[in-house]
Amino acid sequence: MRGSTSAFAHTYVKTAVLEEAIDRFANGVADRGRVGGDGARENGAAHSLLMAATPALRSGAFAQAHGEPAVDFAVRIADDLGATVLPIQGPPGSGKTYCGAEMICALVKEGKKVGVTATGHKVIRNLLKDVAKAAAKKGLEVSLAHKSDGEEADGPETIEDLSDNGKALAALESGAANVLGGTAWLWARPEFAGAVDVLFVDEAGQMSLANVLAVSAAAKSIVLLGDPQQLDHSSASSAIGEDGVIG
Repeated sequence: MRGSTSAFAHTYVKTAVLEEAIDRFANGVADRGRVGGDGARENGAAHSLLMAATPALRSGAFAQAHGEPAVDFAVRIADDLGATVLPIQGPPGSGKTYCGAEMICALVKEGKKVGVTATGHKVIRNLLKDVAKAAAKKGLEVSLAHKSDGEEADGPETIEDLSDNGKALAALESGAANVLGGTAWLWARPEFAGAVDVLFVDEAGQMSLANVLAVSAAAKSIVLLGDPQQLDHSSASSAIGEDGVIG
């Protein structure tokens, strides 16, 4: 039997920046106390994530007003989130991206800086586009930017494409951008720690817990938009569960 020769090509994605971000968090826990303990809370969102804690508001209890639609509730509390994680769950077509765009507009209106991330640039771009549409309808000025790979650099013109990490950080710091999109490899970098007030993770059901933990230091609060069950059929219904999940 004659032998055969095969050839293949692959792309190796370096994960060092993500691993180092997780190490920084773990070392902080080791130095200052266990997760859920009484130690310092430089990264409260990560602790909330790992403890599966009920979302926390600065003003008081996490509670939906009687008869208040879920989207209205999410938008109302967007600027009231403490150092916490807010999960917004629902099947495809249930309005998660719409809700995220409305929340982002509400945050920008209050002068906040917002980050957007996902497993890929296409998903990030779609949420940025929805933010642009929502802002245009409201007459709200939003400065959108995307640290992309260039392949998703399709309209609208209101989204500025940035070529490197340094330019992305400079845009946030200078105010040239108040909404910035980028993958976990951007937000996990140490120079992006505390760069935004709220970080939105779209398609969060497809992003690993480790990657969300790696990006958690970039923001005071994290909003997870996703469907971990990847249901086949969409539903227009939504409610706030006892576990604090908007779904």
